[in-house]
Amino acid sequence: MTATFFSWREKTSPDIESWKAKKFTYTWNGKSSNKAFWVFELESQYRPSKSIMNDRLLIAFVFGATDGDTVIKCDENRIYHEDADFLGEAKHPCQVIWKRNEVGAYGIGAMIRPFLTVSAIRLATRDEIQKTLGLSKAETREIPNQAW
Repeated sequence: MTATFFSWREKTSPDIESWKAKKFTYTWNGKSSNKAFWVFELESQYRPSKSIMNDRLLIAFVFGATDGDTVIKCDENRIYHEDADFLGEAKHPCQVIWKRNEVGAYGIGAMIRPFLTVSAIRLATRDEIQKTLGLSKAETREIPNQAW
């Protein structure tokens, strides 16, 4: 069994070629980013508007079977975005940032990312897009297919 998380990423992201090759990279301004990489579960409360697809792709990151529960969702790795000791995304590289107002969204710290086992990185399916955006089947048919 695997753990699948999703992320809306810019269509022009410099990481796309790496993701096609199953390399979990995250660059910002031309260099490796020390910021948290935000992912979410399909069941999360996060529901962007359909317009997010104008300039973003929904990418599925499929991690090893234990990475979801023992790394990303592990209590010992957690820090809440709203807590007083939260100092910003880049200041918690060995932790996973959680948001109380977006249950199911996780900001994976820069030092944790290299230790995740990547089974696959792929474009989300139409059904996954539908669930993420909270659309009906009819509304989903209007959305063009994603392409790298």
